[in-house]
Formats: sequence, structure tokens, C-alpha cells
Amino acid sequence: MKKLTLAACAAVLIFTACGGGGSDQDEVALRLIAEARRDGLNADEDCVKDVAGKLSDDDAEKVLALGDDDDIDDAGLSEEGFSTALGVLNCVDTSGFVDQAIEELRNTGVAFDEQCVRDAFDGVDFSQFTADGQLPDGMEDSLFECVDLTAELGS
Repeated sequence: MKKLTLAACAAVLIFTACGGGGSDQDEVALRLIAEARRDGLNADEDCVKDVAGKLSDDDAEKVLALGDDDDIDDAGLSEEGFSTALGVLNCVDTSGFVDQAIEELRNTGVAFDEQCVRDAFDGVDFSQFTADGQLPDGMEDSLFECVDLTAELGS
């Protein structure tokens, strides 16, 4: 489960590495849109602009200060800013993200039901992930039901 949580938080890093102009919030939106495109993700540009526009000036500056390899958890965003930044994931077709999470699970060697994992992510509000990487309420239980820990333990 920890790897899946980390994969979810790491997905936010998909959105930190381009350039543009205007206010810091506009710059954040441009970077997010460009990075999504570069990663082959389909982002709703108006949605991204709306979400980035909700960042405080301080949080927008902190997002812009992130380097390509920096972790959003270390940016020092406010709790609201972190939630808002994760909300950008609601603007993106998340099927690629879910595929990444499933691939990460495969790499752990844990037996799991792929369709169950896909169903657990269906309709998830990514802004509900918390700054400490906790999954939204109820999602951990849904994902836990998808994993067969007895197979991993050899039982």
C-alpha cells in the first residue's frame, strides 16, 4: 500500500518543469499543461488554469521554484496549496496514472485484482490526498480489498 500511496504522490511531479509568463498562477498553469503534454497526458487546459488560479501567491512561487527532480512534498506548500496542486490531477485523463500505479503494484510482486484497483480509482478526487501522502477517506480500504496478501506471504 505504501508504494501505491507513493506512486499517487509522485504523480504530482508529472506537473513541474516548463515555462511561460504572466502571474505566478498563470506560469504554474502553463508549466502543468506543457508537462502533461510532454508526458502524453490529456489535460483540460481551462480546468488546469482554474485550479492553478486558486493557488496563493506564496504556494504558486513554491511550485515554480521546484526543479525537475524536486518532490512536491518538500516544496513547503500550505495544506490548502498541496490539496489544490493535487487537484490538477482532476483535470487530466487519469487512466495513464492508474496504469502507472498498476505497474508499480506489479513490480512489488504482490498479487492483486487489476480491475478492482481500476474501480477503486474511478471517480477519485485527487485533491483529497493529504500533504502527508494519505489516501482520501475510504480509498485505502477499497485498495486493500484488491490485494491478496496471503499470496505474497506464501499462505
